[in-house]
Amino acid sequence: MFHIQRKSSTPLTEQIRQEFSDRIRSGILQSGTQLPSVRTLADTLNVSLVTVVNAYRLLEHEGIAEKIQGKGTFVGRPGGRRPMNGYNQDQGPNQHQGPNQDQGHAYGQPADPGRDPSHKAGSDLDWQLALADYLPRAAMFGQRSRSHFNEVPFKMSMASLNPDVSTDSLPESFYHVLQDTAILLSEYGPIAGMESLRGEIASYLRERGLRTHVDDILITNGVQQAIDIVARTFVGPGDVVAVEAPTYAGAIDVFRARGAVLVSIPMDDEGMRLDLLTKQCDKVPPKIIYTMPTFQNPTGIVMSARRRAQLLDLAESYHCLLVEDDSFADCSFVDSIPTPIKSLDKRGHVIYLKGFSKVFLSGCRVAAVVSSGSVHHRLVAAKSVSDLGSPMITQALVHACMLPPTRSKRIAQITQAVRRKRDIVLTVLAAHAPTGVSWTTPSGGFNIWITLPTYADTDALLLEALKRGISFLPGSACYATETIHNQLRISVAYLDDETLQTGVKHLCTLLSEELDALASRRDNHFPVM
Repeated sequence: MFHIQRKSSTPLTEQIRQEFSDRIRSGILQSGTQLPSVRTLADTLNVSLVTVVNAYRLLEHEGIAEKIQGKGTFVGRPGGRRPMNGYNQDQGPNQHQGPNQDQGHAYGQPADPGRDPSHKAGSDLDWQLALADYLPRAAMFGQRSRSHFNEVPFKMSMASLNPDVSTDSLPESFYHVLQDTAILLSEYGPIAGMESLRGEIASYLRERGLRTHVDDILITNGVQQAIDIVARTFVGPGDVVAVEAPTYAGAIDVFRARGAVLVSIPMDDEGMRLDLLTKQCDKVPPKIIYTMPTFQNPTGIVMSARRRAQLLDLAESYHCLLVEDDSFADCSFVDSIPTPIKSLDKRGHVIYLKGFSKVFLSGCRVAAVVSSGSVHHRLVAAKSVSDLGSPMITQALVHACMLPPTRSKRIAQITQAVRRKRDIVLTVLAAHAPTGVSWTTPSGGFNIWITLPTYADTDALLLEALKRGISFLPGSACYATETIHNQLRISVAYLDDETLQTGVKHLCTLLSEELDALASRRDNHFPVM
């Protein structure tokens, strides 16, 4: 039902486990759904039976699949899970396996012999599971479509990046836009986007040190579509794409869907480590380098001005395209930040992506792509194939927000609100977070990156959090090639102040409970002599 990458450094067993795990956790494969038989999946993917058996066993260890003797393997119940990164009695500490008690049942949540999940099997739709698709991990799907909160008394979503800011400050010109609705809905606009909006964006970017022309700007339906258009234009199967580790989960999905070979480059306090990127370029230069240099998602790191210049030099030396995602720079809590890498670009190596949904109107999904030369013309052509142009009415509404002084007022309002929420979260974490938990103190953007002890598993933690009405983004969604489970991202932007404070306190309580349980479990396995 999916394709595996045989040239990847990730073992085939892990690729199969990851594909099913992501689809189950996101809700694409729902509780009770029967997974393909071991033989069917082995034949479909052209792998050995042992490879599939081991992948299914790892899913059982995660507590998200159940093997029913004589029936097959099924997606587990939403509440069923193993303890976070337990210990295998035969192998010692293990990041991915729970206590080895019974290979036939889900670890930490034995299969219920009285429950027959096959009620979803044998239907007229079962053939669909064998239908091959090119769907990536879809890590963001579950964050957008979860219905878990309908079953809990409060909603504390710390996964969403939509800001919680009232619409009281929306400009009066909105009413004039709405009066022109008939005109805006009656005809297609330019493929590249409404010229007046592109002109206002060019003016705004010049204030940030990026000198660009209206003809270099392409309007897209959010940065997500912009990344997709870049990938569909320039990335094909086997092309190498270098990304930060960790990075934006939606970008990983897009590049994987194109069949790219993803190479993760770790970061330090100055951003992507160029010593490691240079080593990769010496071996196999990437077709694309994807970076978020300002208030990086999910870590909040700001790449230094020195390293921005060095990164551009590297891209020029190896003839790479440098995709600069600048989604959060408008929300800065400091007086100055380095200018975009694109402002240094003289030879058209940088494709600059600028989102406006976060600050202005989330529901309008408007972003700008700034590029030059034939790269720009090809991106416009790809946009025409995609949708023949973005809706005119949403562009008109964002244009109204972009006009000065509305623009500066809106940015100041968002920045003030988000900074206040950040301080609330930092205060609660300092007072209630358990020992061994650390976090970032971002100087801008919407996110706080939290790190737990290495033996913890935030994938498993999320399942328990959802039952308590709390959501966050597990860090594993933000890594392209590594298997790292002890980090999570919370967004401070979405909730009102009171609910955010309550949510973080509940999260700290949950962290304390889970880490205490893990410490007790470790002591039992390794008693002091």
